[in-house]
Amino acid sequence: MIGQNADSQLFSKLTEAIGEMRFLTVSRAPTDHIPYDRVEVVCPLIQKETENLNGTAAGEIIQVDRAAMQKKWQQFCSDPSDFPLSLKDYKKLCWMPEIVVLESFQKEVIEKSFPVTLPALRGLLYSYHENYDNLKAARKFSTRLAEMIELKSVANSTVRKWHASIDFIIGSSASRDFAKETLGKFNVPQVALEELSVNLTTNFASSCASEYAKLAAASFGKLPESWVSILFSDVLSSNLLPNQILKYVISEIILSKTAENNDFIRGLIVDFLLTNENFGDPRMDGRWSGVSEEAKAKVVQWLSSEDIHFFFELIFRNREDKHGRKSFWLQYVKKVNRSRALISFEDRKRYSVKLKELEDKGRTYGKLTGNSTTSAFILDFGPIVVVEFNEVGNACYFYKKEEFSKVCSNFWASDISFGGLKDSKLKLDKVSHRQVVSEISVGWDTKVVKLLSDYGVRRG
Repeated sequence: MIGQNADSQLFSKLTEAIGEMRFLTVSRAPTDHIPYDRVEVVCPLIQKETENLNGTAAGEIIQVDRAAMQKKWQQFCSDPSDFPLSLKDYKKLCWMPEIVVLESFQKEVIEKSFPVTLPALRGLLYSYHENYDNLKAARKFSTRLAEMIELKSVANSTVRKWHASIDFIIGSSASRDFAKETLGKFNVPQVALEELSVNLTTNFASSCASEYAKLAAASFGKLPESWVSILFSDVLSSNLLPNQILKYVISEIILSKTAENNDFIRGLIVDFLLTNENFGDPRMDGRWSGVSEEAKAKVVQWLSSEDIHFFFELIFRNREDKHGRKSFWLQYVKKVNRSRALISFEDRKRYSVKLKELEDKGRTYGKLTGNSTTSAFILDFGPIVVVEFNEVGNACYFYKKEEFSKVCSNFWASDISFGGLKDSKLKLDKVSHRQVVSEISVGWDTKVVKLLSDYGVRRG
C-alpha cells in the first residue's frame, strides 16, 4: 500500500527526513559539530511535510459534516461520559463558528486544554474571525485564542506569522490596526491577509477591508497618485468590501478637495464609477442608492462637463467654434441635470476609434437618425431643455420640460430622430447663433441667458 496514496507518500517522506535528522544528531560526541548544511535542507523538508500532514493549506477551510457534528456536540453536552469527543471531533468542531461561539464549547476547550493541532488552531482562528462582528462572543474567546497561538511551536511558518502579528489578527481593534499598518505600507488588504494565512471569506476579512477603505478615504489627499489607481482596482473593487461601506467611502472620495482640484484623480474616479458593477452613470442608473445626494450631484456635474468637452472638442473637430458655444455652456455645467451627445452616422465612422475608447470607459452616447452628417447635444436643466447641433445652419432649440418629453419620450434611447428634435410646434423658442433685433446685431448668448434665467437657470 505504501506509495499508493498521498498520505502514505507523505509519511514516507517525513520518515526519511526524521531518519536523517536522527543520523545527524544521535551517537555524536558532545564536541562533534552537526553538519548544518544538511540540517538546513532537512528541517524545511520536515516542516513542509508536517504541514501537509496537518491536512489543510494556509487559509483553506476544512469541510465538515455540520449536521453530524452538531448532533455529536449535542449528545456530548447531554452526557459527556456516554458520548465522549475524540481529538478528531474537537478538530472538526473548531471549524464550526456556530459551535466555537458557544460558551459551553469555549469552556470545554479552556478547561480540558486538549492538544491543539495546527488544523484545529486554524479552525479556531477561522471561527473567531467569522464571529468577529459578534464582538461580545469574539472578545470572550480572544484572550484564550491568543494564548493558544503564543504557546504553539513556532516551527511552523504559519504560526510564526501569527506570533509576529498577533495584534493584527486577534482583538477588538485588530482590524483597525491591520488597516493602518497595511495602508501605511501601501499594501492591499487581500494580499496582506493572505500573507498572514487568514481566510478571506470571514467577517474579520470584511472588517479589515472596511477599515482600510475608510482610512484611505479619510487620508485621500495624502495618497500618491500612483496608489490611487490601485485603490480603485484592487481595494474598492474587491468582494471583501461590504456595499454600504463602498458607497460611504465613494461619497467621501467624490467630495474630497483632491477630487475637485486634480483632473487626473477625478478621471480615475469617474472611470471607476462608470465601469464598476455597483454604480454606473448616475443620470440613468438606479444603483446609486447609498451614495450621498451631494456626491451624486457632483458626479453628474463632472459628466456634464465631460459631455460638453466631448461634443465641442471631438464632434466639432475641424469646425471652428467661432461663437464660443463650449465656453458658454461650461458656465452652466453645475445646473445641468443630465446631458446627452447624439452622434450622426458620418461622425460615428469618422471618430470610431475614439468612441470605442470612451465606450470601454463606460461613457455612453446616442445615435442621431434622419441626418447622416449632423450630430446633436441635449442639455436638460430641469424646467427647460436645450438642443444644440454641430453643423452650421442649425439653430439652438429650447423646450419646456413637458413639451420635450413629447419630442423625446426616452432621453436615453439608443436612436433619436433629427427631425423630432426640431419640432417647430412644440418648441419654446429657437436661437440662431447670430440674432438681429431692430436691425442691431445682438450676440446669441444674450438671448439664451435671458431665456434660461426666465426658467430659474443661471450661470455659476
